Amino acid sequence: MKTVDISKYSNIDTSEMQELVLAPLPDIVADRVLQLDADIACYECTYNENDSLEECKNNLLTLIEKYRVYAGAERVVCHLTGKLKGNRYNIATVKPYQGNRTGKAKPKNLQAIRDWLVNAPKIQILNPTTGYYPEAWTWTKVEVYFNHLEEADDSLTQFHHNNPNSVLCSRDKDLRMNSGLHLNWDTFELHEVDPFGYLEIKEYETKSGTKKRKVYGEGTLWFWFQMLAGDTADNIVGLPMIQGKTKMVKCGDIRAYEAIKNYIESTKYTGMSFDKNMYHFVFSLYKDYYSEDYDSEYAEDMLVEQAKLLWMRRHVGEDDVLNWFKEIGC
Repeated sequence: MKTVDISKYSNIDTSEMQELVLAPLPDIVADRVLQLDADIACYECTYNENDSLEECKNNLLTLIEKYRVYAGAERVVCHLTGKLKGNRYNIATVKPYQGNRTGKAKPKNLQAIRDWLVNAPKIQILNPTTGYYPEAWTWTKVEVYFNHLEEADDSLTQFHHNNPNSVLCSRDKDLRMNSGLHLNWDTFELHEVDPFGYLEIKEYETKSGTKKRKVYGEGTLWFWFQMLAGDTADNIVGLPMIQGKTKMVKCGDIRAYEAIKNYIESTKYTGMSFDKNMYHFVFSLYKDYYSEDYDSEYAEDMLVEQAKLLWMRRHVGEDDVLNWFKEIGC
């Protein structure tokens, strides 16, 4: 990444900023706010072990400005995760939450850049106000929200849902369940996520030439998919097994996708909302699996545990998903 030292405010050559403009760009929208996943931003800007801390700072500020411009936003809120993570460590009983990350090495400058971002009294970056080739410049403030109680994913969700003029930007697939305007982390494209969303299978080829399939989705349908498939990145099991043709088989991504697809295609809605239908369907699969050794009450406990781990909280507190279940009539 070529960096632009935007701390030298008085000496900036605005032509350098054109390197950030890959085009086409949206217009800047009044009062629009970019909700940026700073956990991922800090990690990506410190990944090169040869970069000094000052270079990492410049990388981060350049990245923030780049996403702000592509979001058409006037300002940015950077979200960082604290240590408590919304009590998810204690909620998880089936498998340790993020237990697969223990002992993994992190970039040498990662903690330093996070500390700098949190403790910087005021971070300001240039904001073009006249479009593609700016002649006039104003200052825009970058706010930092350090989520001591929950995860950055949760505060990203909360800030996004509470502001209709918000754009959400993260590489984290979990945040796809949120409706509204999103900025793609890799392509810089703005797109609207439907509340219910969709699921699809995308085929891709590995470096060795092996063809594989991957499930992609958005909206609450993505949440229901994760309730079955789990989330290997966070060590969340979801539903361990699902009924096959003759016996219980490991669930996994493809079987979770096929189960949901078949259910939606065969269901005749009888006044229940989409999400209420999906709740009863997913719960029925949990009861099918857990009824072999336990009762339906235990199956419901397991469903609630997975939901609390996977749900992106629209309001503070681990019971937010339970309140949403009530909203949809469950």
